[in-house]
Amino acid sequence: MRTGRVLVLVIGLLLLAAVVAMQLGNPPVLNAQRGCTNQMLRGSYGLHLQGWFYQSGPGSARVPAAQVGLVVFDGAGNMTLRVTTSIDGDVSSGGTGHYNYRVNPDCTGSLVPAVGTDGGPADFTLVDNAKQILIIGAGTESTLAVSGKQVWSIGTAAEEIAMVWSGVAIRQ
Repeated sequence: MRTGRVLVLVIGLLLLAAVVAMQLGNPPVLNAQRGCTNQMLRGSYGLHLQGWFYQSGPGSARVPAAQVGLVVFDGAGNMTLRVTTSIDGDVSSGGTGHYNYRVNPDCTGSLVPAVGTDGGPADFTLVDNAKQILIIGAGTESTLAVSGKQVWSIGTAAEEIAMVWSGVAIRQ
């Protein structure tokens, strides 16, 4: 009886050692190892921006700024956005914009405003298999940190989203 228990224990330990060895020999593959592409950045993302704008250009007084909204990436390098903005406490809604984006193989990238869109360039990093995007303004007119989380991917059955800003739900 005791020999049987020892044998089961030894076999269990050998199986555990084999599983550990396989895990150590095959570390998980990161997106950056596979290479990110523009096609990975596709779908709608909820957006939250917080930072500072210069009132009238670099060197002038900085004022607090915040935005929430919806950003849509098409997977081909084009982005559109619709936001509500607060600059120094002055809130406005219905802001729109169009940007072009490029995703690098290491999952970083850049945003450049399309012709006719106010705003500056930005750099970003894709995380969690492109389910989240972290953005920082790259221009000299502001200091902005932005995060976006995927609401749904293009092609899903989702028909609406609810964005919550200061406790108020806005139906899109």
